[in-house]
Amino acid sequence: MSAPQMDVKLHVVLPLRDHGYNRLDDYNDIDDIDHSFREIERKLIVKIDPSEDGNSLTIQAFNKAKAKGAVIQIRHLLKKEKNETSTLWRTQVLVAFAGTDVESSQAIFSLQEDSELTLHPVAPNHPLWPGSGDTPLRDTSFKNAFRDAADSACFNLRRVPNKMRMRVHFGTLILHEQNKGQSDYTKAELEKLLSIAGARGTAKLHRRVMIDSVHDHVRDNLAQSETKILPLRAGTAADIAPTYSVILRTKEFHVQSVIETIKKGGKVQANGKAPSEFCFSPFRASHRGKHERTMDILASCPQRSNDWSLEVESFINENELAKAIPFTQHTLQGAAKFFKEGLKYGYPAFRLTHKFMMDYEVTHLIGCVAWTYHLDTKYTVELTCYYKWDQDMTKEPIQGWTVSLYSSDWDDAMQEKTLVDGPRNWKDFADTFLKAEGGGGNASKTTPVGRYAEFFSKIEGVQKLLEEAKEVEKVRLERKKNQSTTEWLGLNW
Repeated sequence: MSAPQMDVKLHVVLPLRDHGYNRLDDYNDIDDIDHSFREIERKLIVKIDPSEDGNSLTIQAFNKAKAKGAVIQIRHLLKKEKNETSTLWRTQVLVAFAGTDVESSQAIFSLQEDSELTLHPVAPNHPLWPGSGDTPLRDTSFKNAFRDAADSACFNLRRVPNKMRMRVHFGTLILHEQNKGQSDYTKAELEKLLSIAGARGTAKLHRRVMIDSVHDHVRDNLAQSETKILPLRAGTAADIAPTYSVILRTKEFHVQSVIETIKKGGKVQANGKAPSEFCFSPFRASHRGKHERTMDILASCPQRSNDWSLEVESFINENELAKAIPFTQHTLQGAAKFFKEGLKYGYPAFRLTHKFMMDYEVTHLIGCVAWTYHLDTKYTVELTCYYKWDQDMTKEPIQGWTVSLYSSDWDDAMQEKTLVDGPRNWKDFADTFLKAEGGGGNASKTTPVGRYAEFFSKIEGVQKLLEEAKEVEKVRLERKKNQSTTEWLGLNW
């Protein structure tokens, strides 16, 4: 019997120097780093091969989990300050699967470090590296070559996302499927859906952010005047109460219900104070497929450690809920005990009975607190805090945040099965919601808001490249069309 093959092969482009990480050639004794690599190989059963120039390395593994584990350990190994949280191996690290155009991958990585595309080379030994000559011609040639590589990478990323992998998690695209009867997808079908969602404009966009970076900022914004942020509902921002909801995950369904806050007498509270009573609203539910219906999406937006992902949801019509879901709104209400303390963690304090969780095979319960604003007449932004419990609700929940930006135009486009041209308007999002008070675009990079301002400025640069690549492709197709016409007329002599 032949030995199993290491089928997963990752090409890792290492961070530039002076961005929180050591380079391989920074170590006085190369045997030290080599010994550390061998230890990682032994623990995870992987193979690590650094490049000769020290700018990259290749990881071979039996599966993606092992490869990802190796990336994480190498990241920790190369960090200069072991006890500090670095935000820079996003900028962090770029991973491309074997066979990917490495030059394009490196160009995108450099783009993250320098949004103007003029300072950082693809590699120090690149033949067009400006430092190797002072002539304007050489400098111009390098810039043109670098821009061409970045344009090519962005074009591939937008049109054929599986051509390049970037291990950065910017969020999740949720695609509401039109074929309600389809519960599972083949790989080819998911790839088709992924390419549609990757065109940016066909689904909701979620960005995962760290809770400690956002929590205080949300509270500050709720206290701002209406001229600072535009609330979706009537009244000032300080009067807006968040929306509470709960999601129950069973083996077959996702069931969501809004938790209404009620005073005695039936009036809904909107002042954020602890209510006297809570109740569940009618359900919104979707099927869970027998197989995982998610797939990676590859994006050039630098945040955290993973990819985009595509989630396909199949919602159940209201008139079919009673037959499809084994429990009712009233069953859920009867199984829930709300505590007198009102809010805990900023969320209604309640617990479902163990019998209910076991009878209906509830694997997870997710509590959501959402604030909603509009940026203009077209775009809406939601901030949502999640609290996730497993079947034992006596334990502390896992917490997380998402920031969601979407437009009703995208929902209409999905219904009509058409795509919305152009990238989403992240600039409005950054300028309107995440701008530091009195700081504008010059916010300190040491503050969460300052980091966001820098982050969004880089996204803006990527979007500009995407649009340029789109125009280049349009010209190319037009030329190809004209050439075909010329050949058909017999005029190509």
